[in-house]
Amino acid sequence: MISRRDQLQSYQFMNQRVISALVMRETDPAQSPLRRGIGALFGGIMIAVLVAAGFGVYGLLTRTGANQWQQEGAVVVERESGASFVYRGRRLLPAVNFASAKLAAGRPNPPVFRIAAKSLTGTPRGNVIGIAGAPASLPDPARQLRLPWAMCAVPGNDPKAVLVVGAGGPPGKVLDASALVADDDPGTAGSHLIWKGRKHAIPQTATFNALFGQNRQPVRVAPAWLNTLPAGADITAVPVADPGGESGAAPGFDNGDVLVSRPASGAEFHIVLDDGVASITELQQAIQTGLTGERPREISLNDLGALPVSRALGDGGGDAAGPPKVPPLENAASGDAVCAVTADAGAPPRVGIATGGAGSFGAAIPTPGNNGGGRALASSVQVGAGGFALVRVPGSGSLVLVTDVALAHPLADEAAVQALGYDPAAATSVPTALINAIPEGVTLDPRAAAQAADRTPP
Repeated sequence: MISRRDQLQSYQFMNQRVISALVMRETDPAQSPLRRGIGALFGGIMIAVLVAAGFGVYGLLTRTGANQWQQEGAVVVERESGASFVYRGRRLLPAVNFASAKLAAGRPNPPVFRIAAKSLTGTPRGNVIGIAGAPASLPDPARQLRLPWAMCAVPGNDPKAVLVVGAGGPPGKVLDASALVADDDPGTAGSHLIWKGRKHAIPQTATFNALFGQNRQPVRVAPAWLNTLPAGADITAVPVADPGGESGAAPGFDNGDVLVSRPASGAEFHIVLDDGVASITELQQAIQTGLTGERPREISLNDLGALPVSRALGDGGGDAAGPPKVPPLENAASGDAVCAVTADAGAPPRVGIATGGAGSFGAAIPTPGNNGGGRALASSVQVGAGGFALVRVPGSGSLVLVTDVALAHPLADEAAVQALGYDPAAATSVPTALINAIPEGVTLDPRAAAQAADRTPP
């Protein structure tokens, strides 16, 4: 007699043949049609279990997880609001800004965690700390801007000076052999000759007229632009004692007489002084003859060699002494940009004129124009959005952080630089005059950042 077990087995056998016929088109295959699928499913489940176990072990070893931010000196940023905290002494200390939080963390480049507000609700708070006015954001170190920097003058009745950080300014004609005469205060006498990246003061109007004529007008520029140029020697007339009186060392000549000799190399100029004859440049000759209205006197090489040599003028030379002859002048009109580009802190800038270049500074941030103590600032400062400059002041070696909101923050020490996540060795040397043209921000000091913030209402 057939038992229920036999009936069940026959039913299962029949179902298996039906499934095999549907799946494999064969009623009696060598292996079960679902064997591979079941094996693959089991293998996938086992792999998932092993991966999950691996992550669990890694989390235990590295202490990662929802509470990883609860470590001494961690900076916590609330994800929803952007509020900054420092985790110290099992408390969250609210910081007035992100830079203060990093400075107060008490460790170089502290870790930063962005945590949902609901995950912070169970942690007690402490006093509000920080430095009011410190940066609200800190760019990635890869966004550091280096040289060149450009200080650009925009001439006109209301001249401007625009400092471009980390870029060379608009392209234009470089003043190589040529020069520019500029004036930052038309209400006073005197102007400047800009030549090879230096400014040479021309204190006397008579000297200016002797060189360039009365019809030449200096280009009006902002004081901050002139302040950033290194100074060369003043351009003045040769000092002559007892001008017009007979020279005590050169009989037959008067003090102040200009002589010209003509060796094979070309004309050479000299001036008669009370102690002898001194060599002068073609530019000095132009000043002297322009002031006196007298032409140089010809003298032979033999007669010149018979006269004593004066030591009164010294041996000044080089670019800092000024041009040896009157250079051709360039002009800059309203709407142009005259940019002094500094590529090396130890060398004078390269000066060029960009026609219509004034329209290149739309992203520049205006400044107050002076620092409140009489020092002229750049009219505006342009720093690439999301960029920064870490600069070292020549001489003193002090460090300054220049932000993209046109502020220069002095840094207390190298520990402050490291706390912000930057490398002091990566600081760029920039001329002091350029740094002083930027409005000064608050000093970034880890000790001050860890103190309670001033909560007095304004």
